[in-house]
Amino acid sequence: MNIGIEKISFYVPRYYLDLKLLAKARDVDEKKYYEGLGQHKMGITPPNEDVISMGASAAYLIFKDNERKMEVLKTPSFIDENSSKIDKKLSHNKGGDSLKKQDIDLVIFCTESCTDQSKAGSIFIHNLLELSPQCSCIEIKQACYSSTAALHVAYNHVVANPKSKVLVIASDIARYDLSSPGEATQGAGAVAFIISNKPKILEILPQRSFITKDVNDFWRPNYSDTAFVDGRYSIKVYQECLIETFKAITDSSIQTPSTSLKAKSGYELENIQRLCFHLPFTKIAEKSYKKLCLNQDMPYDYTKIEKGLEYNRQIGNSYTASLYISLISMLELDDKIKGGDLIGFFAYGSGCVAEFFLGRVMEGYKDYLYPDCHKAMLESRTIIDFDTYIDYYEAYNNYPIDGSSMKPSMDGFITNAPSTHKNQKQNFKTFASSFTGELDETSDAPFILFEVKNNIRFYTKTFS
Repeated sequence: MNIGIEKISFYVPRYYLDLKLLAKARDVDEKKYYEGLGQHKMGITPPNEDVISMGASAAYLIFKDNERKMEVLKTPSFIDENSSKIDKKLSHNKGGDSLKKQDIDLVIFCTESCTDQSKAGSIFIHNLLELSPQCSCIEIKQACYSSTAALHVAYNHVVANPKSKVLVIASDIARYDLSSPGEATQGAGAVAFIISNKPKILEILPQRSFITKDVNDFWRPNYSDTAFVDGRYSIKVYQECLIETFKAITDSSIQTPSTSLKAKSGYELENIQRLCFHLPFTKIAEKSYKKLCLNQDMPYDYTKIEKGLEYNRQIGNSYTASLYISLISMLELDDKIKGGDLIGFFAYGSGCVAEFFLGRVMEGYKDYLYPDCHKAMLESRTIIDFDTYIDYYEAYNNYPIDGSSMKPSMDGFITNAPSTHKNQKQNFKTFASSFTGELDETSDAPFILFEVKNNIRFYTKTFS
């Protein structure tokens, strides 16, 4: 029985900051970000989007592709330039036939930006997507690695229950202190994929190796809303784990409980056509892949990773979602990938747990992807200025903690005059209290945070 990814899609917030603007504000050469980090933009969440709404929006497309006309993004540019083309594609999308909501009996939510210390984010998303009540919902945490842990939990669930389909959602908002070295590696995004015994896109192979080390390269205590990170040390550990886990996959002399029973021949680096990496910033993949090539005495072939970097370069760090957004980027943009090709995946979660595993591309995989929709989603975003970026950054933790009510607006700051550092908190209070209370059906996001009341978050959809 083949098990793997049947469907996959991602979602990014509707605003972004160009890192040239950040470089100018911080008096830094823009090449440090564009070339040194390999990043161009970072996704910015407005006050009415969070990891729950983004996660539901990522899953929305894979359930709606052949049920209704595509209005995932209701911006004029998307409708005018792309909707008819996408509608035509989706009307012939063979992937929609087999996916029914009642087939989903497990939803796994992965994040390190959780909104509740007790309730799983998957429960909110289960409700928003109107899935069957005969469904289990859980949340997994281990930094950026949790989405890969979820993939294997889903895999084993389908092994035990072959008729099941598992929805895995990874959604995160990467935040660091203002003016800190990590500020330029912020971002936001979510990915959703279905694991089943009908893998239309990628078969997950049994070969995998993993490693755990107790290191302090990145962490976020409960009392802090931003992460602490030792960047140089984290890169060092990341690269060491890549080499160690890759050796465990390819070296038959290394025996572990998870690899000893699995054939290893034929999986040398030269026989793996493409590689996807966890991407806190895209340059880390280039540098780490070069180190792996040196370790394996193999020539460096940039084409093996190139197209998997493009979407992440425009989104920024999305923590748990980044590895699988990289996969989407590679499959949608690399025309030389063909059915049967092997893709190697390196997952890394600070703290740390790392894994190298393999997947085989399915024949006809392109019929089940959404390149036009994803392209339109990225191109139709609104660029914000530096002051608005500061407003949104500060708004992140200005939700009420005393049980009072607040209804955020997606464009509350955008419609006001540009703010300044001196009045940013006042601006937030003004826009929050002046919300009309009516559902904003013009929001570009399929799902939004509608209200915070009595210490509870309420979400809603923006379409009828």
